This record gives sequence, structure tokens and C-alpha cells, in this order.
Amino acid sequence: MHPLRPVVSAKATVRFETAPGEQAQIDLGAFPYIDTTENRRTLWCFAMVLSYSRMLYLEFIKASDQLHILQALRNAVEFFGGVPKCVLSDNCAPLVLSNDGRGHVDWQPAYLDFAKYYGFVPKACRPYRSRTKGKVERPIRYIRDSFWPTTFVDLADVNQQAFIWRDTVANVRIHGTTHERPQTRFTEERLQRLPDHRYPLAYTALRKVLNDCRISWNASLYSVPWQYVGKSVLVRAYETGLLQC
Repeated sequence: MHPLRPVVSAKATVRFETAPGEQAQIDLGAFPYIDTTENRRTLWCFAMVLSYSRMLYLEFIKASDQLHILQALRNAVEFFGGVPKCVLSDNCAPLVLSNDGRGHVDWQPAYLDFAKYYGFVPKACRPYRSRTKGKVERPIRYIRDSFWPTTFVDLADVNQQAFIWRDTVANVRIHGTTHERPQTRFTEERLQRLPDHRYPLAYTALRKVLNDCRISWNASLYSVPWQYVGKSVLVRAYETGLLQC
């Protein structure tokens, strides 16, 4: 008898390999845990993999917003000592405004400026097609299986443990696909040179100017010129603590 529903055949995926220095892939994974007060919390793990060598950088961050993602990405290229020509990501809101799935991507301006400063081309995988960046999807699962869960005191502690695991386990294991150690293949990577100075990161948001010529930011009030009363202004909070609008 014929089945009531058609037989669904699995889609084959052609694995492609990239040349040294050509590409890196990034992703975020949510890592829930129970804190000391028995409350459920979540850390986010940023992972970046060089596509040729499979060399891994990971960092746990407390929020999945643009500032924390770009801080981790900056730390990643500094760890690798260079910049790949292309960085492939998913379509997360802090990086991508929209993706029509046909090659046109509207990027967040701050991420586009970051990419221009470091000299890489940002690319996004097709929507609902995460297998197009499988080299990262698998390391996220690998981090869950090999490193997580772990007991830690704070964010600095869990990252210290993660960095030790990265250097003594993840990047020195025999990789299942390349059959070589990522650390060994890393010597063949041809990364672009880092800029002489770090990119200055800032958290940006719109704030409406009140009638008394002030804006509210992090529960504090700051004065702005009276000409902006009633208007929305773009505020930048830099890592150094400088506030600019």
C-alpha cells in the first residue's frame, strides 16, 4: 500500500573547504545555569572558528547585544593575531537588519563600520539555513559536550576555565574532519594584519530630550543644548566611560 504521506528524502550537503586566511565563522550559543541563589541565569558563548585550520576562540559574555558581541569578536582577532578576509555569521539582530535570502543583506551600521576598520567582508548565511556555517554550529555543540557544565564563581572565572580548555583540549585535539590538530594547521593560516589601534567600541541608543534640556541614561540625567528639546538624539557610551550625543 502506498503511504499516506510522501516519502521525504534527505537533502545532501556538499562540504566545501576554504583556503588559509579566507574565512572565519562566528556564532552565539545560550548556556543556562543556576546561580548561588537558585535562580536560573544565562550566559552566552561567542565562538569563532577559522574555517581552514578549525582553530577556535570562545568567550562567555553576559549579554547577546551588539556591544558584547563586537567586544568578543575584537578579542578573537587579537587572539588569532590577524583578520580573515571574510567573516560568516547568522542573521542575529545585533549584526543584521534584514536578509532577503537572495544575497542582499542590510547590516547594522556599527557592525559594518567595525568590519571596514578591520578589513574583512561580512557575510550572513541564508535564513533558516544554519548548515551553511556548520563549522561553527558543531563547535557550539562540542563546547556543550566537552566543557559545559562547569562550576564557576563569576564571568572572569568561567572564561579563565574556558581559555585553559581551549588551549589544552579544543585546539590540540585531532580534528574529526581535517585529521590534524587545529593548532598545527593554524601555522598555515594567512591572516591579514591587525590595525595599529583597537577599534573603539560604544553602546548606542536613541534618547528623547526632555523639556529641561536633559536626557536620561542609566538612571542619570545629562544636559544637552536646548535646540534638541523634544527631539531624539543618538547617544554613544564608550568603553572608557565617555558619553557622547
